[in-house]
This record gives sequence, C-alpha cells and structure tokens, in this order.
Amino acid sequence: MSTSGLKAIAPVPTAADFLDIVLSKTQRKTPTARFLREQSYPKYYSFPEFEGIKVDQTAMTSQERALARKRVQAYYDFDPQTKATQVASHAWKYLPVPNKENTAVPNDHTVIPHYRTFIVHVKLLEHAYNHSYSFQLHHKGIAHSTQLVGTVAVFARPDHSPCKACAARSEVRSVVRGMIPIPPELTESIIKLNGGTESGTSSDQTLAHIKWGFLGRLVDATGLELAGAEGGLQATQVPQHCTTSHRVTPVEIFLVSAAVAEHVEDKDLPVYV
Repeated sequence: MSTSGLKAIAPVPTAADFLDIVLSKTQRKTPTARFLREQSYPKYYSFPEFEGIKVDQTAMTSQERALARKRVQAYYDFDPQTKATQVASHAWKYLPVPNKENTAVPNDHTVIPHYRTFIVHVKLLEHAYNHSYSFQLHHKGIAHSTQLVGTVAVFARPDHSPCKACAARSEVRSVVRGMIPIPPELTESIIKLNGGTESGTSSDQTLAHIKWGFLGRLVDATGLELAGAEGGLQATQVPQHCTTSHRVTPVEIFLVSAAVAEHVEDKDLPVYV
C-alpha cells in the first residue's frame, strides 16, 4: 500500500452530503432521505424509524427538518459547539477559519473561532481480500506507542459463496465507505506536542503535524496486519515494485477538515460545516 494514503487536507462535503455519509451507518441505502433533504424524491424503500425521525416521510416544515438534523448530529456525538469550549483556543489559533464576510458562510450564521473538525474518510473495496477485514486508524503517540482512534469494518463473503449478488459486487469492485472522527482533544495534543502553539508556526505546518500523527492499518478478521500506511510529508514512499495490487488497495483514505458555523440566534439549530 502506498504510504501517501492520508492525503492533503480537503474541505468536508456539504452539510447535506455529510449527513448522507453519516447515515450510511444506519444501513440507509438510498442517497437521499426525504425528511432530511428538501429537494429529494421517494425511492420506494422502507426505512426504520431513527431517533424519532421517519426519514421516508417528508418533513412538514424547515424547522422540523432542522431539528431532525440536530438529533442525528447528537446521536453521532457531533457537537462542535460544546467541543470548541473544551479545547485551549491558543493551541488552535494557527488553524485557518473563514471570516464572517466569506460567501460560504450563511448570512444568519457565525463561525466558531479557533476551531475545526477533523475526520478521516475511508473508501475500501468490499471484496479485496476474499473475506472480512477492517481499516484501523491509530495515533502514533509517544515512544512508539499507538492508540486506536477508530475502525471501518468490511463484512464480505468469500468468492465461493453461493450469493450471486456478492459475486456481482465483487466483479464491479463495489466500495464500502466509512468515516472516523478525530477527537478534538487528540488534535490538540498533536498540535502541542509539535510546538504548534509557538509564534511563527504556519497553518500548513500545523496541518502537516496533524497528518503525520496518524497511521493506518488493514487488518483481517484474525487480527493479522495485511498492510499499513502513514500520512504527512515525512512519510516514506513505497517503491513501485513493492506496491500492492489495485484489487486490494483502498480506493481512498484521506483526512478532511472544516470550520464550523452556528446559527446567530438559535443555537439549537444544526451547525453548518
């Protein structure tokens, strides 16, 4: 696997697309949910009620839709408004955030200062290893110790399975997607460890330190490590003759980040990323 797996910082998807990715954890197969998106259409699937939200029904008002989004965010512990108050702002001051004049920020929202949210977005081939496997994200820590941050698991049947649908997905190289949120206290510890609170530290240097603080591992169902990758500018490139086949290499593993804006008057409304 290439050691450049954790790619450059990129903006996270829009709020609507962000929820589409998150809600895949609830086994929602359609790309739209009528309750959560105003411009959507029925796919004629049946959906179980989730957090009191009947996602296959149309919300009656925009307020109802907004509160539903807020409940989904709370379910997945996505609460940047609270998290931002629990970090040392001086450790985050070199991370760029847009100003209030930025056209990407809605007029009725204000950006939370000195705070960004970080997520590792993972795309894995469903039938890469002919059995179930997982991607593990680790924080490197100190003195060669590592800390598991999160996992994206792939449950797959072997090639000799009688499941015709599985065989079809294997043939077209179907992709399993997942997201691993980075705890803000972990981001803060990486910044402090690398002197990111000192004057003269650029935002690019701070972001490079964050990427260098993680490594990824592909692990099979028995715990055997299949491959590994590191991020950051210091990562050593794998020689071409040692790279893995495209049939098993993850499609993408990359770190994404975004500033967070909250509604000026109603803090109970969902945040905008």
